[in-house]
Formats: sequence, structure tokens, C-alpha cells
Amino acid sequence: MHRPKYFFLRLLSVITLIAALWSFVAVAFDIIDLQIDDPTFRTEYSYQFQNLQDSLRVGLSFLIVMFPVYLGTLALLTQAYKKKEVSKKDVTPGWFVYASIFVASIIILISMVVLVNNLLDGDLTLRFLSKLLVLFFVSGSIFGYHLWYAKKTQ
Repeated sequence: MHRPKYFFLRLLSVITLIAALWSFVAVAFDIIDLQIDDPTFRTEYSYQFQNLQDSLRVGLSFLIVMFPVYLGTLALLTQAYKKKEVSKKDVTPGWFVYASIFVASIIILISMVVLVNNLLDGDLTLRFLSKLLVLFFVSGSIFGYHLWYAKKTQ
């Protein structure tokens, strides 16, 4: 019943989760860069500062659009499970959950590589630790939520 509809809702939820994850991490990193002073990053007229403002604006735009869409698709899918429109034994939901966890893991691992590279390049330790805390928060939230959601829909 309605398999294509729910397939695409699940696909949309994975894509919007990935976009929201990326944008949240980007926004958090930009805010950390703006708040923790770096001696090489002094003037607000510098090229780096302008790029940071542009990055923050793009990240916020993605977050403002994608996260509510992600929550909406999850609400629609949860309603479908409750109304028995979609079988909980359907293989597809599990694939999408694991696909989103896989992609989230890749994003987090790449972000950690970038952080370590920046630290080795002379980035401030406080910035590094702050960004690392953001990654731990995001990864813990993603994995915790998906485990909770998987148990809830079983």
C-alpha cells in the first residue's frame, strides 16, 4: 500500500537529515570561529571574516529550511505507522535508518579529520575542543535518536 509514497518520504527524510546535520555543524563551527578570538583573524574587514559571514548565512539558510522538513517527514511517517498504512516489517525503513546513520558517520568522520588537520596547522586548542564537543553532541544525538526511533516503530 502506498509504497512509492513512503519510499520517497523516507528518502526525503534522509536527504534533509544530512543537509540539516551538515548545516548545523557548519553554523556551530562558524559561531565558534567568530566567538573565540584568533590573533591571525583580527579585523572584520578581512577576507576570512567575509567568508565566515557568507558560510554562516548559507548554513543558517539550509538549517532553517531543511530541519523543519525533516521533522515533518518523520511526523508523516510516524502517522503512517500508527494508522498501519505502512508495515513495520517492511525492509525499506531499516535500510533508510542505516543509510542515514552511515552518511552521518561519514560526515562526522570527515569533520573530525578537518578538525585534526586544523589543529596541526596551528588552530587554537580551545576552538578545536569546542568543535569536537559539537561533533560529539551531534553524533550522540543522531545515533541516540535513531536507536530510539527504531525501537519506537518496531
